Amino acid sequence: MSLNEQALIDNEVELRKGLKEVIGFLREASAQLQNGEVIELDGLDEQVDTICLAAEKSKPQIAKTLEPLMADMIAELEVLALHLKEEDLIMQNTDFDEEEE
Repeated sequence: MSLNEQALIDNEVELRKGLKEVIGFLREASAQLQNGEVIELDGLDEQVDTICLAAEKSKPQIAKTLEPLMADMIAELEVLALHLKEEDLIMQNTDFDEEEE
């Protein structure tokens, strides 16, 4: 998924599409992580930044309509961050257990 900030500014349909794609990606990444799979997050920061900047530069009435989806994206980012922290703790404990043997 590659997003272009200029193409998204004031384009509510494309902004919504981009937000939904990122939200779907975040949900899938969380599910994969919980299943013990390795996840690839390359480019996620840039995609989120692009969407946020485009929403910020869009007309206020467009930005306002995006608030629920933006809140969903933030919530999914927080869930993924929590799962990543949990995975990191598991890996640290596994490393510690292996050192004791």
